[in-house]
Amino acid sequence: MEQYKDEGESAIAAEQQGDEEQVAGNLLCQFEQILHDDPLIDEVGFLHPTQFCSLDFSRNGNSTTQDPDIYKRYFWCRDHKLAISSEILPKLYRAVRDAFTNARTAPDTSTADLMSHSKALLILCPDSLTSWNSRKIILSLNYDYSMLEDELKLCALILSYSPKNESTWSHRYLLPAAPNFCILKVLNELKKSTRWSELHIADNCCFHYRREELRWDEMLIRRYQGRESLWIHRRFLSQWWIQQSLGFEETSSISPVDTFVVQEINLLWECINAPSDEFEESRVQEELAALYILWISKQVPAVKEKLEERICSMSMGRLEDVLGRACRPEKKRLWMSLLGLDVNS
Repeated sequence: MEQYKDEGESAIAAEQQGDEEQVAGNLLCQFEQILHDDPLIDEVGFLHPTQFCSLDFSRNGNSTTQDPDIYKRYFWCRDHKLAISSEILPKLYRAVRDAFTNARTAPDTSTADLMSHSKALLILCPDSLTSWNSRKIILSLNYDYSMLEDELKLCALILSYSPKNESTWSHRYLLPAAPNFCILKVLNELKKSTRWSELHIADNCCFHYRREELRWDEMLIRRYQGRESLWIHRRFLSQWWIQQSLGFEETSSISPVDTFVVQEINLLWECINAPSDEFEESRVQEELAALYILWISKQVPAVKEKLEERICSMSMGRLEDVLGRACRPEKKRLWMSLLGLDVNS
């Protein structure tokens, strides 16, 4: 009797497991079908079931759904905006992950299936390095312009809700290096990343991706006081600029390094003499400017003497004096000790 009971329970458990697998498979098919039908999706949201039920399905933009009941209960897509109910995220993630893993290991998997599964997985989990690497391999074997366009759209979609995702930025960084990625598209990428950086000042990731002219960075420094990410980015730009300019010192009638030093010390002088404000942003700006000049003098010793001469010519004393006045009390001891100076100097 017990034997029949155990067999019955096993059969029920197997049937339930089979039903769950079928539901997960339906969710996967529905999700990938939506992504296929609307390749211009530019926003994704994960909503609580109570929020999801309040959405209007009367004018839904997707009319080719495979399962209307599943679609209305868990997915919503209109005007290139996609909403997914958080209720099914665990099941959907496992289904997508398993589908991608099976496709990656199967010898006869088509490129289209692998790209479809990896895209679905990355939307749910942008940190999946295996998925990014699979897409890189496919792109390296077949540099198709339309595929590169799709890849940029996928990166933009993920960054719309995960703006600091380093895996996505790293993948996007490599795309302009593709042989068929024309100059106009590179310039377009440059323009887009400029706008992104202006809207996400505190985000360092984009500055790793977009390393451009000093003038643009200086404009943002003047506009947004006390933003450390802008000064860190300027360090990279300055070091590169000086190293390039040193090679033209002997052949140029006007020293590019001297011009650069004058420009940077003038910026330092403006930051030091900026009027104070109630939020102390000008004080932070002054400190960041002084630390920036100190960093240049340490990283590029060839310009240290020029920097100090220019500082003295503008009646600011020595570089150590500037740093001592600019640093906030809680940081002054640290920087003075690193320079081997008396804290009370």
